[in-house]
Amino acid sequence: TQLKGAISATNATMQSGTGNVLFDSKGIYLLNAATKSAATKAVWMNNNGILFGSGAANKIDVASGQSGAWNWTTAIGHDGIIASAIAAGTLSGQKIVGGSIFIPSESSPKFKVDTAGNLTATTGTFSGTVKGAAFQTSAGVSMMESNQWKADYLNLKGLNINNNFKVDSNGNVTLSSGASIQWTSVKNAPTIPTLPSYIKSTYISSTEIQSPTITGGTITGGVVSGGEFTNTNKGAYLTIGAATGDSSGTYGDLCIYSRVKSTGATSKAYEIIDNVTELDFYSHERHFMYTGVNATVAIGTWRFNGVVKFDSNYGSTLPSSGETGQIFFKI
Repeated sequence: TQLKGAISATNATMQSGTGNVLFDSKGIYLLNAATKSAATKAVWMNNNGILFGSGAANKIDVASGQSGAWNWTTAIGHDGIIASAIAAGTLSGQKIVGGSIFIPSESSPKFKVDTAGNLTATTGTFSGTVKGAAFQTSAGVSMMESNQWKADYLNLKGLNINNNFKVDSNGNVTLSSGASIQWTSVKNAPTIPTLPSYIKSTYISSTEIQSPTITGGTITGGVVSGGEFTNTNKGAYLTIGAATGDSSGTYGDLCIYSRVKSTGATSKAYEIIDNVTELDFYSHERHFMYTGVNATVAIGTWRFNGVVKFDSNYGSTLPSSGETGQIFFKI
């Protein structure tokens, strides 16, 4: 359309033009007047080429660069065409050097390349390799950081990297079995407490904690169960489980361990064993009493200081004997 418009405009200009041909030693002239001195427009041709120009009367022969010289706008020579404007349906060539490119027009370009090499396009489809030192928005804001695209300018419907890493349009992430995420590379990651080195295997759910050792200033619960309860600072602890030597776990066993004052060593201070039909009591590995459904039996030597009273159902105050205020029972 633009080319047809240029041809139509030129045709209208030529319809209103004049034609006078003049031959001299410099070539052939097509003039808009009868003589060179009167002409203000001319086409000059000779063996070197063709020139199109215009200027003041009586100045056609003034050399270029001199005062009053004509403005020769288009030149066609053996090496090419030089013109202020060229309109063509197809323009082919190995090189285009200098100037700017405007498509489809200079006033409203959709594709433009200026003399500094800046390319501006409203839309475009590119194939092959596209390289750029920087990519910016129309407002001049950089779209990259450290040679990588900013997340604000990556609006994708999904992402698939060699089927090892997938992100669908809902933001769901799928990793292959061999994939991993380095926590140190996650930005704005929450702080995760580091487990003490003594915790080797711990499981925590919404209702349960399982660990080889649980330590705390105060542990509170409706039911606290386990094999051993320890106060490491005092050298004392409590164990609950099968009696010593009973690997089957048939008998119930409760042991209290304490630190011996004279030696500082921790040993078994008190033990209760449930033998199904009776309860056996031990103190420092010494069996001193057992109780069953029919009787309670004291074992060994018992020593009482002060006054010993029996229940009224079984008798009155036991009189003193032996050492003052003490009674001994021996089996």
